[in-house]
Amino acid sequence: MMRKGAFIMGAFMIAALSLMLAGCKAVVGNGDVVTREIALNTAVTGVRSSGPFDVVIDPSLKGKAILEGESNILDFVEAYQDEAGGFNLELRRDVNILSDRGVTARIPEVRGGELVINGSGSITLAGNAPLTGNSFQLRINGSGGINLAFEAQRLKCDILGTGNITVKGSAKEGDVEINGSGNYNAADLKTEKSVVRILGSGSARVDAGEELECHILGSGNVLYRGDPPKLKVDSRGSGTVNPY
Repeated sequence: MMRKGAFIMGAFMIAALSLMLAGCKAVVGNGDVVTREIALNTAVTGVRSSGPFDVVIDPSLKGKAILEGESNILDFVEAYQDEAGGFNLELRRDVNILSDRGVTARIPEVRGGELVINGSGSITLAGNAPLTGNSFQLRINGSGGINLAFEAQRLKCDILGTGNITVKGSAKEGDVEINGSGNYNAADLKTEKSVVRILGSGSARVDAGEELECHILGSGNVLYRGDPPKLKVDSRGSGTVNPY
């Protein structure tokens, strides 16, 4: 146990030294895990997470968000609701955190809008009840991950980088664009129409009941379930579109 602790501390020290040389302040977690509440004045209409945060949408929460993390780490985290109702989570620009516990933000149900990850964080859903609304847009810039359930009219997803999006439930129309090597898993999202655009080596799984439209530039691949009577494929490169 002592050797393991020494190894972890040594790794933190090396990482901290690298960050200081790069001009960033390295903050090593102190092990003192605390929770902090943020009052929310209106319904949450979107999420923007910019940092290594785990966001959990918890429908049981009302009128507040709860942050959990090490006390000295939370001192450098900004969490607030903007005028449009969106919940924002940010790390100070001149800081890099070193923590094996991470930072978790639990927020109330999101009523439509954009859910965005900039970086390596995650957005997940507590419980089995899907998010409901007319239109949702999910976006990952980086290597983050989103795993959610929906009952919506329209679901638009964008992945720039190596991120992963997994969605289930139902949407009349599903639309995804992947730039890079990201992965989109919507095998359990029932749609009437699905549109897939891949630039690079990304992959997508969809369920399309009536119409499927695929555009691939590169080596991306699309697997689809259902037997859509309208199928349009435009593939330039070694990309593939196949049923499964």
